[in-house]
Amino acid sequence: MNHALNVFSKHISLQRSLYYSSTKTNRSYLLNNNILHLNNKSKWNHSIKRYSVLIDSPLTEESLDKMKDARIGAIKTDGGSNRFYQSVSIRPLIVGKEEKWVVALDERIIKTPKEKKLILPSKDLAWAIAVEWESQLSRIRPSSMPLMTLATTALDIVPEKKQMLVDSLLNHLNTDVICVRDPSPESHLIFKKQKELHDPIIKWFSETFQVPPLNINTGFLVNDQPQEIQSKMNYNFINFDDFTLAGLDGLTVSLRSTTLALAVWFGKLSSEEAVRLSMLEEDSQIDEHIMLPGYHDVNENVTQIGAASGSVFLSLIPKAKIL
Repeated sequence: MNHALNVFSKHISLQRSLYYSSTKTNRSYLLNNNILHLNNKSKWNHSIKRYSVLIDSPLTEESLDKMKDARIGAIKTDGGSNRFYQSVSIRPLIVGKEEKWVVALDERIIKTPKEKKLILPSKDLAWAIAVEWESQLSRIRPSSMPLMTLATTALDIVPEKKQMLVDSLLNHLNTDVICVRDPSPESHLIFKKQKELHDPIIKWFSETFQVPPLNINTGFLVNDQPQEIQSKMNYNFINFDDFTLAGLDGLTVSLRSTTLALAVWFGKLSSEEAVRLSMLEEDSQIDEHIMLPGYHDVNENVTQIGAASGSVFLSLIPKAKIL
């Protein structure tokens, strides 16, 4: 549980995030008019501990089937649904020789929109998702529960469309943001930054997965990555469990980069560092011209939240093996 506390306290902003601002000296999140500061660890730990999540008695598959369900399919995505529960708890579930976890609302087991029981692979993930539910106020805002969203994706979407998600990861690898550069004279400063900051990640990818270097695209036509790379990554992706694939897909889409997503998952980069690298060209253009309030800052905030969600999700589940 300490691991979940340490990881999730850093990203409690994912709960009911209304505003995000960042400077060189301070980073703050506005949570329903309560400003908490990341540089004050005691405040963050206090904000986590104030949520009351119970750990209930273990379940068997037989006893799970006898419990009532908390169906969430009718919850409005616009935040218009009232909170209908008083308490939130997590319970271990014994499945054969494995221990899984479930989340209960008033002792009713949560079901996904497709009527599947929300059976989770780790206690840490169950606890974090329970905090998302407990942190809801009078209204339920699904957009403030990114970990719950990724978990339902793993259960409802991945089993039916696994190859589609694998193809998406491979497509993002072919058009990877760190492999697209403009060598023209007017872009020489951006090109220099990309070479300096992106090349080490490209080298890391090649060494980690024991594949040839990634192709660098410098024109309008994008050349696919070598077949050897695509075949090896396809083999790995298709063998990932559904939760890993859901988290990695969410992280990849946010960063527009399979390579950066993998670097975050492996701990080579933090999600914040990966966002900076994925937005290197945009940031350089802002430095040269002007930032448009309400566009560039909002775009960065959405990217930060999406990347942090995928990063936290992957850190709270068992690590998949690389083949």
